[in-house]
Amino acid sequence: MTPWEIAKYLIDCKKDIDSIMFISENVRSISNLNLRNILDSRLRDFYIKIRVVYDKSITKKHQKELCKTDTILERTLHEVDKNYAHKDDDYIPTEIEFAELIATLKERLEHCKKLCKECIPNITFDYVPYDRDLYRFMHCITPSVEIELQKKLYPNYTKTFNEALGKNVKTFHDIENIKMINNPGDYGVIMECGLNFYEGLQNRQDACIRVNVLFKENMWCSLKEKDK
Repeated sequence: MTPWEIAKYLIDCKKDIDSIMFISENVRSISNLNLRNILDSRLRDFYIKIRVVYDKSITKKHQKELCKTDTILERTLHEVDKNYAHKDDDYIPTEIEFAELIATLKERLEHCKKLCKECIPNITFDYVPYDRDLYRFMHCITPSVEIELQKKLYPNYTKTFNEALGKNVKTFHDIENIKMINNPGDYGVIMECGLNFYEGLQNRQDACIRVNVLFKENMWCSLKEKDK
């Protein structure tokens, strides 16, 4: 797995934290949803993917040695192995408030980035309280409403690659498909702005990763200090 492919898993973990931050700030507005299941799905995704980063960056033997002295790594892998990858009978869940949960997840993700720095590119974790799907639910944005919003926000929204670039190319959506692509020049990456600033940031970072995986580039975007 290439460094930018590993980075995609880290950024997905970051977006899981974004989602939990969004839930924390909008509990009343989405209280009619099954928030327990939604929260559990975000946490499962976080821990499974952070485990992928560790497994692709540090050998299992070295992980085991590190866990003897590294409590953050040990607790992270404990959550994965005892609860999210498996359901061990001796696992005892802990109820914690949103603020503590978010702080813990950030600490574990930042620690993962630090431990695996030799295997990943120089990316930033720009945390924003945002969940793409829950935002649409909360604001009653249906597919037809979204299309009209996009047309108003971005006049070129409905243009095809052929109209924009002067040639026909296929869209590269998922980095998992990179192994099936023989000629990257036949593909392009759509960098969507999204419906708001937060979504634009997430979309642009995802697009940067796809560009880097497809064309072996090293581009990235992040928040300016004044935006943080």
